[in-house]
Amino acid sequence: AMAGRPDSFDTLRGLTVPALVIVGEEDEITPVAEARAMAEAVPDGRLAVIERAGHLSALEQPEAFNGAVAAFTAGLAEEARPHG
Repeated sequence: AMAGRPDSFDTLRGLTVPALVIVGEEDEITPVAEARAMAEAVPDGRLAVIERAGHLSALEQPEAFNGAVAAFTAGLAEEARPHG
């Protein structure tokens, strides 16, 4: 089913907001290299690799997944905060 999907890299390249791509280091459906390519395609893309997790990293390693999301959103908040 996934092999029949159209390529979405043009969509990723067109994003105008920061995006976090999260992948399990043991993911065989979307390997780390593919997730890295997705993150690199987004102008402000970031990659988080969850150790000891496969394709369902949010279920397999919820604390690590939540930590990655929390760090990403905290970083966005910091970037948006006026400095000076």
